[in-house]
Amino acid sequence: MLHILKAFEKGAAGVLVMGCQEGACRHLTGNIRAKERVNYAKDLLEELGDKV
Repeated sequence: MLHILKAFEKGAAGVLVMGCQEGACRHLTGNIRAKERVNYAKDLLEELGDKV
């Protein structure tokens, strides 16, 4: 998640996060954890609004 936030801090217009389809990740729950982190980052960015 820190990488996502740092990208915006440095002026990125957007961030692309890719992962395996659910149920098809060799890391078992890696894609689910990544999805949760992205959702958390989205919520945090919405709360910060214009402060970012």
